[in-house]
Amino acid sequence: MIKGFGVAFAAFGILFAYQGCRTVSWPSVSGRVVSTRIDEALGSKGSTTYRPVITYRYVVDGVEHTSDRLSGAVITHGRSWAQGRCDAYPVGSEVTVYYNPRDPAKAVLESGMQWSSLLFVAIGAGLFAAGHASTRRKQREWEEKVARIRSRHDD
Repeated sequence: MIKGFGVAFAAFGILFAYQGCRTVSWPSVSGRVVSTRIDEALGSKGSTTYRPVITYRYVVDGVEHTSDRLSGAVITHGRSWAQGRCDAYPVGSEVTVYYNPRDPAKAVLESGMQWSSLLFVAIGAGLFAAGHASTRRKQREWEEKVARIRSRHDD
């Protein structure tokens, strides 16, 4: 079971990293921040996580779009981090918007991979390794029990 969680964590990390890396090659246009807020969500074990929501408008090929994606991955952290991200994009400020050339309605303010993607991969690898070690230990214990039973039976 732990190995399964490890694989899931690593898969999410790889997906987030991939999504972030894709944005590096996206073209950019100027945009304008229209609002900022911080979304709160209840995390595991009753903790609260915070996500900055920075809404901006931009125009691609004469069509106006609105987005609130900060980066290729959805990132939540502590309140001070989220507030710092909102403060970095004041309402009314001009921003560089990176948009998907195949679907200009998809855009981000920060292109590239986020470090948190690697954290998911590392946690996933650690959980997988711990699960694998536990499985191997249980397998050895089982094999030892079987050997003891066989040796008793042979006597």
